[in-house]
Amino acid sequence: MKSNSLFLMFTVSMLAITLLCGFRNANEITVRGGGYIGTCVNQTYGSSAQLQLSLYRTGDEVSGTLTISEKLIGGGPITGSIEGDNVTFTTTGRDFGKITWFGRIEGKGIKGSYVVENPDGRIQKGIWSVTRK
Repeated sequence: MKSNSLFLMFTVSMLAITLLCGFRNANEITVRGGGYIGTCVNQTYGSSAQLQLSLYRTGDEVSGTLTISEKLIGGGPITGSIEGDNVTFTTTGRDFGKITWFGRIEGKGIKGSYVVENPDGRIQKGIWSVTRK
């Protein structure tokens, strides 16, 4: 009888550990207190800037904030999605239109490209990469 109780306690404990680890892995890109830092390069105009990214995952959706240094514009709240190691999100603003960011999670960082759709119809392209702080 005592053996069955110990086995049951062990099984429940292992299940709890497995569930907790599973949830942690599902939110692997969730970063608290700062997030990511890196650079972006506007290849259309040959300009670069530093950026900071706070990225949070809920299921297959991502949200957060993107901040870009003064050389370029395009920061603000982000919304998007994640599928496997691929993440896509957008920022929008009156001055710059819509920017779609495409990235791939690699180790402790994310790198990819972006496309700017300006309000006047011009298209700009660039690349970006960030690593965890």
